[in-house]
Amino acid sequence: MSSIRRLALVLAIALLVPAILAVLAAQGRAVSYSYTDIDYPGALISFAFGLNELGPQIVGNYFDSNFVRHAFLLSAGVFSTIDPPGGNVDNSANNINNRGEIVGQFDDADAHYHGYVLADGSFTTIDFPGAVDSFTNGINDRGQIVGDYIDAAGADHGFLLSNGVFTTIDVPGATDTALSAINDGGQIVGLFFDAAGIAHGFLLSEGVFTTIDYPGAVHTFLFGINEKGEIVGRYINAASAQHAFLLSSTGFMTVDPPGSTGRAIATDINNHGQISGLYRDAAGRRHGFLATPVEHP
Repeated sequence: MSSIRRLALVLAIALLVPAILAVLAAQGRAVSYSYTDIDYPGALISFAFGLNELGPQIVGNYFDSNFVRHAFLLSAGVFSTIDPPGGNVDNSANNINNRGEIVGQFDDADAHYHGYVLADGSFTTIDFPGAVDSFTNGINDRGQIVGDYIDAAGADHGFLLSNGVFTTIDVPGATDTALSAINDGGQIVGLFFDAAGIAHGFLLSEGVFTTIDYPGAVHTFLFGINEKGEIVGRYINAASAQHAFLLSSTGFMTVDPPGSTGRAIATDINNHGQISGLYRDAAGRRHGFLATPVEHP
């Protein structure tokens, strides 16, 4: 794994969850969630990956009857397929900001992946220079984009695209790094693998990396962060079950939808505290979901 390239700040690594997360000190009311399934009409499988605050609008992907994966947008209750031109059989929409700009990826006829941004009805391909494959995972309201790319040696690196400039961002000592989301304050969450093959979540804030592991989990993955610093992701326990979680001012909380059977992932969170994600039900069907907080005195 190469060192961090072209990164203006000197980045430090912090192990465990130290003072940077002290702002998440427990306060506030107890919260539960109401859940809504997000299923593209007629699809075999639906995944919800990103959401904004406009309704909200939700993006993700679905599998058709031929098991081709398509990107979708759900806006004002209406589903639309939004596959990029040139996409082959594996298209996805991963995140949407409050300007309605969408990022995701598609595979071409040679089975290489390309990132994209969809803005004002036009698709723009995003490829990290020299990469074999590129994936765009998150976008904030300033238009900054984060994702990951695979180099010629097969290693995975995180990247930031800001004002037209690419910057590689790798967690020091990691074998692979991926960036998942960025908020308007420039805080980034993602995941990395250590030399033992264990996945950890991380927060990058003001040039400092902080490792975030769900207590007792074998693997932790972070996928979304809002302006309040609330973070969502998934963890895998010793029984290999996958659970959706939220890290907020009250600490860690599992947020699996009712009926989930050991496979649930929280993929994004907006400033209203709404969470998008996906889960598997008892019949083995996979659904996207929207979780909306319900406050209690």
